[in-house]
Amino acid sequence: MLVKPIKSKCLHFYHYASAKELDRLKVILLQNQLYFPSPSELNDPAEGKPRPRVVSEAKIAQFLCDRVREEKPNLPQAVYQDAYDHITNEVHREGPEKTLGRIMKYLNLNLDQCKIYCLCKRWDNMAMWDNYANKHTGYCLEFKNSGLFSNAYEVYYSDEEFTQDFTNLDGLNGYFFFCKKSEWSYEEEVRILDTSSIPNPISFDPTLLSQIILGYNISTKDKSQIIQWTKKRSVPLPVAQSHYNEFNHALELIHVD
Repeated sequence: MLVKPIKSKCLHFYHYASAKELDRLKVILLQNQLYFPSPSELNDPAEGKPRPRVVSEAKIAQFLCDRVREEKPNLPQAVYQDAYDHITNEVHREGPEKTLGRIMKYLNLNLDQCKIYCLCKRWDNMAMWDNYANKHTGYCLEFKNSGLFSNAYEVYYSDEEFTQDFTNLDGLNGYFFFCKKSEWSYEEEVRILDTSSIPNPISFDPTLLSQIILGYNISTKDKSQIIQWTKKRSVPLPVAQSHYNEFNHALELIHVD
């Protein structure tokens, strides 16, 4: 069962990134713009592609015929009946699963027009530093839960199979954008879903970026470049660097001048 997403109440959100392409960070720091990737650009191949619920051949055929009627409302009844008979025979020949696969291929193209910005609920997630910040050589951006980021919703993790009846357009919702398998739960994710036609990159209020945290393995060169960019911002941005405390086996923050 798909769960209705809820807004996150965290005070801050965190976006981890590698330092391999620092030009992306330059745009964020100096132009106050974020790139919202499409579902197909994210690392989960099932992102934004919920499994269709298998329904009867008759229901699938009627769904397809209704689309014909919508596209060609003035189609003579006799012609429409011929189309209905042809579609019904094709659905029967291919079977429900194959036909639904074809429908989903088309729908997924439309769903991929959506944009998603992924964030984490804490800065000291070791797995996120390792996977997304290239083994602590990257950085982590801290955003306030306000403005654009007040639209961040919690991701729900479950091993339950998420399916939807795509032949019932009135019953569709976007909940599947916020439901992921339990194997992704280490990401502790919240996300912002943008279904508008506003092109990338998306502008944000510079005061919402409250801190940048550098990984403890970041190179001296990358660290110097990032600090240089932060000093050029119209809005001051605190810089910190993580430190691994070997006694506590935990990350700590050290302020960088």
